[in-house]
Amino acid sequence: MMHQSIFAPGSATAISLPEVVGAFSYTLDIAAGLPAGHSVRCCWLGMQVGRQFCVPDEDLRDLYYVLLLANSGFGQLHVSPDVARGIQHIEEHWDGSGEPSQLKGQAIPLTSRIALLARVADHTFARSRRAAAIREVSRLSGSWLQPELVTLFERIAANDFIWAQLSGPFLDARVAMLAPSEAVDPAAADLLGDITIDLARIIRGKAVNNDCVAAFRRAGITAR
Repeated sequence: MMHQSIFAPGSATAISLPEVVGAFSYTLDIAAGLPAGHSVRCCWLGMQVGRQFCVPDEDLRDLYYVLLLANSGFGQLHVSPDVARGIQHIEEHWDGSGEPSQLKGQAIPLTSRIALLARVADHTFARSRRAAAIREVSRLSGSWLQPELVTLFERIAANDFIWAQLSGPFLDARVAMLAPSEAVDPAAADLLGDITIDLARIIRGKAVNNDCVAAFRRAGITAR
């Protein structure tokens, strides 16, 4: 399903960095063989966890981009070292059984720990809906996932609103509204330009479906 924007056409917010990165994430999903919108849904879930876990603002900023750009390959984009490291270690497991470095427990970046939980939840939700997603996250507590994050997620998961947004028409806009404040500041213009260039480079030569095209247009990008 293509999510609709609630931002006014032509407004400054409609061409913000979060909107561009959100549009970018659709192509990354498809290139990774995932359903379009997976990264946006993960961002919605992961940011709920991050906020409730009282993640500091600086780490919330990094978490936002780790969640949206998880399928990018950490060396391919103009992102901060902390975001790149968060992306690199998303497949690490709490018990040390993951990849690529077999990091364990607190040695795994917090952004990676939250992102993996969100990915597990969305993958399962897409196949089997809410109850199964909660069960799967709970099942992986202490092995793949940090137990404290799982406990928090179980509490958040009782909120019907959280799940309704995953298949709702305004998810893209709601996720953009969760972006750190500096992401919509004029100071982000250079990064916005860099990300747009990265996006154009990656989408050339790739099949871009209608969902991606609509997301690009909403973000002020033309896929050629």
